[in-house]
Amino acid sequence: ETPTQVKKSKNQVISKLQLAEKELLHYMLNNKEVVDKFEVQLSYFITPEYKDIANLIADYILNVKEDDEYNVKSIISYLSNSDVKINNKEQITNDLIDLSLNSMKIPPYSDEIFKELVETIKNERQMISNLDFYKTSSKNMSEIEKSKYAKACLNKIKNQITELDKKRRN
Repeated sequence: ETPTQVKKSKNQVISKLQLAEKELLHYMLNNKEVVDKFEVQLSYFITPEYKDIANLIADYILNVKEDDEYNVKSIISYLSNSDVKINNKEQITNDLIDLSLNSMKIPPYSDEIFKELVETIKNERQMISNLDFYKTSSKNMSEIEKSKYAKACLNKIKNQITELDKKRRN
């Protein structure tokens, strides 16, 4: 279990990224304004099933009348009754139901919570990007070069974390 992971159950670990994306999706399912803010500040999720749901929500908003009802039930209905080109409709329906059933565990929406979720998602994306960059960049290096490069990457991440801590304290 890494620092960016949280135990979900005995055999399952869910990342901070997945938790933040899931919570933000919950807010998106219950408030169109959050969808607009999401589109401006993040625009996509990394977790594939959450990415599919976010795309479905955006598609729903684009293709229904302004005064149509907006809730999980209407989105599921849209998914099942429309020609939406999504391969895994049944899984998305199940995920939508799961998101709505687990809503009691999620605090009420606030701009502060939204800001924290966006920051968490951006930070986790950066960590993934750094790791991917290291993996691809170090393929043809000797073990000594890899070790030096890893140390430099870790120092860069440490500096990013230090900067984030400074921002949070202010």
